[in-house]
Amino acid sequence: MKNVIKRQTITKDALNQNNMCASKRMISLQIVDTDAFLDMPLSTQALYFHLLLRADDEGFINNPKKILRLIGCQDDDMKILLGKRFILSFENGIVVIKHWLIHNTIRMDRFNKTVYTEEKKLLFTKENKAYTLDKNKLATTWQPNGNHLATQVKLSKVKLSKDNKNTYIQILEYWNKGKVITHSKVSNSCKNEITKWLKEYSLYDLKKAIKSYAETLYDDDCYFSHKWTLEEFIKRGNGARVFLYKSPEDYKK
Repeated sequence: MKNVIKRQTITKDALNQNNMCASKRMISLQIVDTDAFLDMPLSTQALYFHLLLRADDEGFINNPKKILRLIGCQDDDMKILLGKRFILSFENGIVVIKHWLIHNTIRMDRFNKTVYTEEKKLLFTKENKAYTLDKNKLATTWQPNGNHLATQVKLSKVKLSKDNKNTYIQILEYWNKGKVITHSKVSNSCKNEITKWLKEYSLYDLKKAIKSYAETLYDDDCYFSHKWTLEEFIKRGNGARVFLYKSPEDYKK
C-alpha cells in the first residue's frame, strides 16, 4: 500500500492554473523519502511541494517562475529540481512534475485533461509511471546570434547507447556547427564524458547547453570568452552543467 501524505486545502484564488487544479493533492513517500530528495536544500524541497500543489491534473505548471518568486525561493532552487530531474522543462517555460503519476491518481469523474497537449506529446510514461522526455519526438533547432552560423541546424534526438557510434557523430556535428573548437572525431575519453552526462541528463539537455554556450561566446555584448573542447565543455563544472540553465542574457556586460 502506497504511503501518502495529504496536502492542505488551499483557496481557489491561489490556484491560478486556468482553473484546472484541484484543491487537494497527494504526495508519495516513495519519492520524497529518498536520499536524492532529502539531500536537497529545504528551500528546494519547499518549491517542489508548491509546484505539486499548483499543477494541473496531469502535472503541468505554466507559471513556475511566478511560484518561485511568490514563496521567496531562488533560481538555484529551480535549477536543482531540473538538474535532479524532479521536474522536466519545455522551451516555452512550462514544466511538468516527473513523478506526478506516482504521487496522484485522480478519479475520471473529477479529472480535467491538461491544456498543454503539445508538451504532453513530447512525454513518454515509463513502466514505473514516471514521465520522461520522448527522445524520438524531440528536436532542437537553433542558430546563434550574429553571422557565425549561417545554416540553421535541426538535429532529431536519438536513443543513446554506449556503443552507438552514430549518436557520438550527431553530437560532434552539432558541436562543430558552433565553430568554437572543431573536432574531426570523438575521442574515447570524450565518449566517456558523454556517457557520464547521459546518466544524469538527457541528450536534449546537452544540445541545449551547447546552443547556449555558442550563442553566448559569439555575442559581442557578452563578457564570456572561454573556449573549450567538447570534452572539456561536458566535463567542467562550469561548462555544460551551467550553460544548460544559462542564456546570453546572463553574461551581458
